[in-house]
Amino acid sequence: MTSPSIDATSASAGGEERFFARVEAIDEIDGQSTLVLDVVRSDSGPFSGRRLVDVSREAADYWAKAFRGRLAADDFLAGFETYIVVLQTSPSDQIWQLERWLTLTARRLATAGDGVAVPALVGEFVRPEKPSEDDVEDLRSLTPPSLVSAAQGALLDRIFDMSDWPSATAAEIAAAFDWRALSQVVSIDVGQGSALALVDSSGHPRVYFDVGAGFGPNKRTVPVGLSFCTCRRPVVVLSHWDTDHLHGARYEPNLLKSRWVVPRQMIGPTHARLANSIFRAGGKVLVFDIQRTEVALSPRAWWARAGHATQTLVLERCTGRTRNDSGLSVMVWDLLRERTWLLVGDAAYRYLPSAPSLQGLCVLSASHHGAALGVGDAPPAAPAIGYLRLLYSFGFENAYDHPRDVAVQSHEKAGWRHAGAWPQGVDVLATTTPSAPQQRNAVAAGWLRRPNLPRHLVSCQQLAPLR
Repeated sequence: MTSPSIDATSASAGGEERFFARVEAIDEIDGQSTLVLDVVRSDSGPFSGRRLVDVSREAADYWAKAFRGRLAADDFLAGFETYIVVLQTSPSDQIWQLERWLTLTARRLATAGDGVAVPALVGEFVRPEKPSEDDVEDLRSLTPPSLVSAAQGALLDRIFDMSDWPSATAAEIAAAFDWRALSQVVSIDVGQGSALALVDSSGHPRVYFDVGAGFGPNKRTVPVGLSFCTCRRPVVVLSHWDTDHLHGARYEPNLLKSRWVVPRQMIGPTHARLANSIFRAGGKVLVFDIQRTEVALSPRAWWARAGHATQTLVLERCTGRTRNDSGLSVMVWDLLRERTWLLVGDAAYRYLPSAPSLQGLCVLSASHHGAALGVGDAPPAAPAIGYLRLLYSFGFENAYDHPRDVAVQSHEKAGWRHAGAWPQGVDVLATTTPSAPQQRNAVAAGWLRRPNLPRHLVSCQQLAPLR
């Protein structure tokens, strides 16, 4: 096995350090594998001078108290040094494909500036006021990774994975939402990432479906002054535990005070610290461990509670096995207009259980920012008539070449008309434009016709409408 290629922008003396790592994502681009690793330094925080089994017992007790609302005064996870690492390696290095804990050794070298080539270490969520990629460190002289033992992996799971996190009931999940009907879905430009705001008639986001942002080699795609409206404490639905779908919490710490509905998936150290930060900020983490649940919505909240719903919000678990394909999707069905919004994270369309039977589909968010679709993975067909919008969210000149031609062609074949240049299109809206890639943009879709961006959201986040 060949070791990953490393491009450092500066060099200085430094000792070797050991890390535990877990693969978050792998993307094949031009014959190279771009890896996103979630890592923790193996001698940091509670690890220092202690047995792993003792640390895991303390972690299990800590998580149990956090989910019961009895968070300990001492922040158990604060001492861990956690990072997101982006690097490139050969696709032949099969060890990265395993869903196992790895160990790797590297010499850390300080660098400065935003122009750092991959790999870059990204700071943790615990201190969102700290600059992230402005004060990064590179990994150099990275040794080939090795697998930890099964026993060590189980102990690391108790510390950083969701093994001991309790599942929320359908009633608890429904109670996280405030029951108000939704008038628009707004795709917010976060660079190479995804964030969809489901907005009520007053212009306030009531639900966010992902709160992402570009990071690592895609940090340059993030618009200047990125923020999120949290005026009405919207619930955050996380499609899956990829950094580009949750990294906005670094830019808007108030999101940590929200109720987060998250899928049960394999996660690592940095994302465990995000969950911990949510608890410590006064928010809640609700683990979605069921197949489907519905929430009744109405223009007057008490109508929905009384059984007079005018809309239904559906949370559904995707049926695939990978992190992308086993996350959550959101559907909103308007009973009076007989129209549906279907919002997708990075899941392939074939893993959306209800997609084939949707009626009145009018808004679709493109899967995986417009990544190449798998064999037989056709987008939902666009209705032949009526108001339609396909929403893309990607960063201008991003490192993954999203949207890829094959994805655009697949959506066109399914009836979503792309005529014109980005972000223009007959049925298409995208959150980026070559003329102003750093401008804080947003695009909105409604039920029957093109809406104006909601005034409150525009003023609160200082957004610039693209269309």
